[in-house]
Amino acid sequence: MEMNALFWGLAIGAAALVATAVSAQLPRLRPASGRHATLALALIAAYATYEVVLFAFAAVLGDGGAFALPIVARLGLLNALWMLGLVAACETAGLLIALKRRRSLT
Repeated sequence: MEMNALFWGLAIGAAALVATAVSAQLPRLRPASGRHATLALALIAAYATYEVVLFAFAAVLGDGGAFALPIVARLGLLNALWMLGLVAACETAGLLIALKRRRSLT
């Protein structure tokens, strides 16, 4: 295994952990916000943090070409679309479960 690949793996793991920690703080900092607004802010904060941490590692490890604006924007859009899909699936599941419970009570 090439050492640079190992270091990039560690960088990706570190970026994911830092991004998770940042996004986990948002519900505590903005408790009055609605759930969907908090999720949107958490996505933006996590993605920005993830990219900044990886960019910092790129300065040390090299290969900063992956941080061109079209690439970062495309990945951000894909993350937003996945988030929308997952929220829609979760909301749909919640509605179906509530409907099933209501039917079982009658």
